Amino acid sequence: MSSVTDAVRELEARRTALENELAKINARLRAVAAALGASGEARAAPESPAPAAAAPQAVRRAAKKAKVHRWFETGEALALMRKLIKKPMRPVEVIHALAEAKGYAGKLAKSEQDRFNWAVISAIKAAVQSKQLLKHKDGKVSVPR
Repeated sequence: MSSVTDAVRELEARRTALENELAKINARLRAVAAALGASGEARAAPESPAPAAAAPQAVRRAAKKAKVHRWFETGEALALMRKLIKKPMRPVEVIHALAEAKGYAGKLAKSEQDRFNWAVISAIKAAVQSKQLLKHKDGKVSVPR
């Protein structure tokens, strides 16, 4: 246990030494910028490093501002599936048909394609649960007539 506390003390001492060194470098940069006549405010580095608690706050702010990507408007997926499913189709075929209909076929990155696939699979499951689509024993889905 004492080795851990010694390591922590050593790391804290190293951190303060690095902070002092960074402050000296920032002071030199400000002096050079002032000597060159550049605007000190635009190019000056921060006087002290940001506190450790600022990082989680920035993440929370970014998460609040992040826009949720919706692949389909409300009811759009079901409407498209009703148009595209003429005979019983496997869910993979439905995914490909919807991608073609929306213009995403071959244009999405792998991660985006995976997200789109899961959105379609979720829409299929919701439509089957609400009895808007009929799931057959072989796994294919169709529109009930």
